[in-house]
Parts: sequence; structure tokens; C-alpha cells
Amino acid sequence: MPVGKYTIRIDVNDDNTEACVTIGRASDDKPEPLTQEDLWRAAESARISFGLDKATLRALASDPPLDTPFPIARGIPAADGTDGSAVFRVKKSDEFKPNYGGDDAAPVDYKNVDVFQLVKKGQVLCEITRPTKGEDGINVFGGVIPARPGKPVPNPRGSNTEWAEDETTLLSSVDGVVNFNGTVISVVEQLNIAGDVDLSTGNVRFGGDIVVRGSVNENFIVECGGNLTVKGKIGSADVRVGGNLIVADGVNGSRQRTIDVGGFMRARYIENGTINVKGDLFADYIIDSSVDCGGNIVLSGAKSVLVGGRTAVFGELSANYMGNERGIRTRVELKELPVDEEELSRLTAERETLNAEIKSNAENISKLRVLMGKSDKPEIGALHRQLADRMPVLREKLRLLDEEISRVRGDDAQRYPGRIVCRRILYSGVDAFAGNLMLQRDHLNLEHCRLCVDRGDWVVGLA
Repeated sequence: MPVGKYTIRIDVNDDNTEACVTIGRASDDKPEPLTQEDLWRAAESARISFGLDKATLRALASDPPLDTPFPIARGIPAADGTDGSAVFRVKKSDEFKPNYGGDDAAPVDYKNVDVFQLVKKGQVLCEITRPTKGEDGINVFGGVIPARPGKPVPNPRGSNTEWAEDETTLLSSVDGVVNFNGTVISVVEQLNIAGDVDLSTGNVRFGGDIVVRGSVNENFIVECGGNLTVKGKIGSADVRVGGNLIVADGVNGSRQRTIDVGGFMRARYIENGTINVKGDLFADYIIDSSVDCGGNIVLSGAKSVLVGGRTAVFGELSANYMGNERGIRTRVELKELPVDEEELSRLTAERETLNAEIKSNAENISKLRVLMGKSDKPEIGALHRQLADRMPVLREKLRLLDEEISRVRGDDAQRYPGRIVCRRILYSGVDAFAGNLMLQRDHLNLEHCRLCVDRGDWVVGLA
């Protein structure tokens, strides 16, 4: 725009964050001096309303640089937001490698190398940083320059994971195995082993369910917090299962290695095994093994036989055959009802207190009887009657308490609640025990028999 002998041009950059003025001469005549107001009006005509520098306008008016762009206004650029980020506290599937040690390390114990990336409930899996919104700017026209918000990180939460209260820390909600699908973390409660438990897996310790597609080889350890399924067999290995154990083939164990099961156990056969199972045990046959069962033992199948070793059962032990024609010593035991020691202690203390009260009551009755012979005061007779009436009540309480103590101790007929059922032949080499009580017989075979203990003696009946 012309101002006197000058021309004033206002230019604004592409993002409208800076305005520059270019001053030129309209003619060769001696120009009239520019004023700050002239430049201000030129800026207003160009609709510049934000960021005008008055000191710069004043300096330009006093000594204008001709034909040279000079900035006179600046806006505030937008500050874009920062993108979210994620820091994984567990390794991705392609990054996790077992640590076998370096060249200078001690000899590697391949059985105890962690082949699987296991996590515990509550363990941190990932920490994220949230994106920021950014701050808007202002252009030289007074308008808003919108900031670009940061991009959020892709949600890493998969199955069996949960956010902590801050919603930026991802935790495992179960014990399990880490599994990645891209950047999504899941925790699998079932550990799948494609082949055998051997040097390729090392000893296996897992808080959830385990499925072994092959076998558990000799001298290895499997510790399972849930259910264990073995598609092959279990050799002479230490196996501890919190839940149920299912072995598709069978157990070829040894007395030096133990299988402990918190639930029930099912196997096709058990040979030379040492088995402790709290629940029921199902198999076709058991040979030369040590078995302790808190439930029932059911042997059924093509053989349905128990031969050799020691088998103790709390419930019912049933099979077609027990022992064999060669007279191999086979010991079967009925387990005793467990005694609740804490309850027994409480009842015994209560009995002692009650006995002391009965004794004191009897002594007071005797003293009052003597006083009644020496005095005719009515209150002495009333107290005597009161104590005498209470004695039958105390003695009845003592009787009931003795019965309860007897029940807790297992002194009644159900001290050994289990039974032994042989559907075909119980051979002469089989010894049956209930504690120290042994079944006395003439060493002949028994057929279709049912054995139990009633009131401290063995009872033999038909199965």
C-alpha cells in the first residue's frame, strides 16, 4: 500500500506464524518520513492482530530498510503432543532365549534351565506412557493453530492380564506362560510341552495346568500347580501335582522317586511306583508299588490286578485279583480316621474343667449335709438342694463329652472306614492290615470277598 512516497507490503508465511514488512519507494522524490502509525495502519489493513512488535515498528519508521523483508509480528507455534510408548518387562517370543551360561560360567545344569518364560500372578508385564494432547498456538491473525495430539500406544492387554489402579501398568492376573501376538501380551494358564520332558525342556515347574504330549523321562522333575496330563508315560521321575494327574500310558517308577497328587490320578498301569494321592486312583493294574490313597482305588480293565508292594487306602480298594498264584507277598492296608488333635485338645481341657466342677460340687454337698445336722437355717437346705439337683446335669454333660472325645479319637466302630473288595480271587500271599490289626486266616485263597473292620475286628463277607 502507498504511504506518501513509500510503498508498504505485508507478507505472511505459509503457517501464518510470521508477518514481514517490505518498504519501497514510490518515486525518486525525497520521501516524507514514515511514522510508526503508518506501519501500524498497514499491519491492521493486512489484518495482523497478534504478536506485533512495537519496538520494531518504531525502529523501522526512523530508518526504514528499503526493499528488504523485515519481520514485525510473530505468532506462537503449536506444540504437538508426544506419542504414547510402551516398555515391556517381559521378552517377546522371538527374544526369549534360555540362559545356558557363557564360556567362563560353571558347567550348565541343563535340567534346570528355564526354557519357558513363566510369570507369577501380579507380575508386571508392561508399562505404558500415555500420549499428551499438546498446546494450541496463535497465528498473527489471532486465530488458533491446533496442536496435533500424540498417538496412543496400541493396547497391549490380552487374556489373563489386568491394569493396575494407575491404568498404566499391565499385570498378570494368573500364574502362567507369556504369549505375544504382535504387541498384545497374554498369559496362558496351560503349559503345553510338544514332546518329552527331557534335556530339551529341563525340569518343569509351573503354577497352572500342564499338558505333556510325550513322556516324563527318568530323573526329571515336574511340579504342577494345576492338572497334569501326560500323553505318554512317567518314568522314574519326581512328580508333584496340585490338581489331578492323568497318564495316558502308565508309570514305570522306582522307590527313589515319588509321585504326589493333590486330586485324583488315572493311569493305565503302575509298576514299581511310589504314589501318594489324596483323591481317588484309577488304573488297570498295580505291580510292586508303594501306594498311599486318601480316596478309593479302583482297578478295572483287562487285568484288574494288584500284585506285590504295599497299598494303603482310606476308602474302598477294589480289583478282580489281589496277589497271584506264586504267593508274592502283597500288603493291603485300611487307613485310620485322622485325629483332629486341636479339637481333641479342646475337648480334653473341657472335660478336665467339668470334672473339677463335679468334684467341687460333691465336696460342697457333703459339707452342707453336715451343716444341716447342726443348724436349722433354711438357706443351708436350699443351697444343698440346688447343688444336689445340678449333679445329674453335670454327669450327663460328662457322659456326652466322653462320647464326643471317643468319636474324635476314632474309638468307635468306624475307626477304619474303608474296605477291600476282591471280585474274583484274593490269593493267600495277601496280608490285610488295619493299623496293627491283621486279618487272621488259614492262608487259603478267598473268592468274591469283601473285607472290612467292625468294632475292632475283621469281618469277611461276599463281594
